[in-house]
Amino acid sequence: MLRTEGMVHFANVRRIADQIWTFIHQYKPKILLFDCSAISDFEYSALQILIDADKKLEQAGITLWLAALNPGPLEIIKESALGKALGSTRLFFNLEYAVEAFEAQSPER
Repeated sequence: MLRTEGMVHFANVRRIADQIWTFIHQYKPKILLFDCSAISDFEYSALQILIDADKKLEQAGITLWLAALNPGPLEIIKESALGKALGSTRLFFNLEYAVEAFEAQSPER
């Protein structure tokens, strides 16, 4: 589970992406849950990088989930190629629902 705050835009998206990939290489998750509750906006260029990241994650066998999107960013995501790729199965209203979905599919339980 990862979280960032504020507007995601061209000036900070590379730093955010670098931190995400560092996390991925260290922990090797099967699902990357991105807590978006503190993100106020996604700029177009940042959204494109997130779309590309979703494809790279998929190639690495990692599934991207987004949770707790605020209304503005949610609309931006839903109208994008990322929203179509995520569909309703990888977009969650809040973190609790995402964790419940993870636990429901987890064979360790």
